[in-house]
Amino acid sequence: MGAVLAILTSQALSPIEDGAVKDVKETKKKVNKPTKRETTNLPPLTLLPQEVAIQILSNLTATELCLAGCVISPWADMTEDDILWFNLVKSEWKYAKYVQDRILEQSWQSFKKLYLVMDEAQLIFSVNPLKGIEYLQDHRILSQDASDIALYLHTTEKLRKEERCTYLLQHRPDVLEDYVKLEDYSNQSVLPKCLEEFSDEVPRKAV
Repeated sequence: MGAVLAILTSQALSPIEDGAVKDVKETKKKVNKPTKRETTNLPPLTLLPQEVAIQILSNLTATELCLAGCVISPWADMTEDDILWFNLVKSEWKYAKYVQDRILEQSWQSFKKLYLVMDEAQLIFSVNPLKGIEYLQDHRILSQDASDIALYLHTTEKLRKEERCTYLLQHRPDVLEDYVKLEDYSNQSVLPKCLEEFSDEVPRKAV
């Protein structure tokens, strides 16, 4: 009787045990199964035609280009491309568009170097306007000509008004006349506002 009971018990439990083992195996399989990442492979920019790859990278900022070149080694050469950096120079400093021929005549190590020089000059200008202009002149980007300096000051939107006024009134008042000529007063409706803003800045800085 005891033997029969043992056999019946064994047969009754075996399906449960088999099912439990199966469930454990399935669970273990799911745990060990690697999850699929959203991005498994980097875009094969190096396999694309150069002009296509450059066009894609042209959507990046200067900071993003530097990071991409450092983090993704196959992209390093492409992120140094002169076309990318010269376009960045012209987009961030409109002045470069007007003196493009002068810039291209110089033997720049790279246009990335040109970008860094102009960025450094802007930072210097924010602390010491006179030194900032001299820095550009030392690198032969800017001349001593009053109209050339006025063009740089007028077209560089990143320069703060306070520093521009400091330079024009304290260091090069001769540049002021050329600077005023660059203002657009063709729209008569905005002329009073422009004159009000300009006259408000000059006396305050002059004092």
